[in-house]
Amino acid sequence: MLSWQVALHCVEHGRTLQVLQERYAELANALFLAVSSLTQHHAALLASSQATAAALAASRYNERGLQEQLSSVQTALQESQEANAILTSQHEQLQQDSQQTAQQLQQLVVSLKQQLWQARCDWEQQAAAAEAAAQTEAETASSRVAAAEEEAAGLRQRLGFVEAQMQALK
Repeated sequence: MLSWQVALHCVEHGRTLQVLQERYAELANALFLAVSSLTQHHAALLASSQATAAALAASRYNERGLQEQLSSVQTALQESQEANAILTSQHEQLQQDSQQTAQQLQQLVVSLKQQLWQARCDWEQQAAAAEAAAQTEAETASSRVAAAEEEAAGLRQRLGFVEAQMQALK
């Protein structure tokens, strides 16, 4: 309303004021649009910030879960390494024991072979001695049989003589 009053008194000043008023109105509209755009941009940034914060919280939660899994895997790995070390130690001990047992068995085999050889030699000597004793016993038995047969022949002769005398006496 002021520009209308000024326009009545001075046309040039009225036009200038009208141009200024239009420019201020354009500036106000531009400022309104800029503020609206900034408000929208601020709202978008706020939503993006909230989404990023939520994603960061989820990422931290996932990180904790992954750290727990990593800790669990590291614990399992350490337990596996300890078990492996124990099994390796037991394996080495079993190998040493096996080698000692194999050596002992080899010594036992050698000893048994020697005993078997000695037993075979003893058996052969005993067999030879038994054969010689059997031969000697056979010879002794043969000579006794021959002596017994001679004695039996002598007894038959005496019996024949006694029978003949008994016949003569009858």
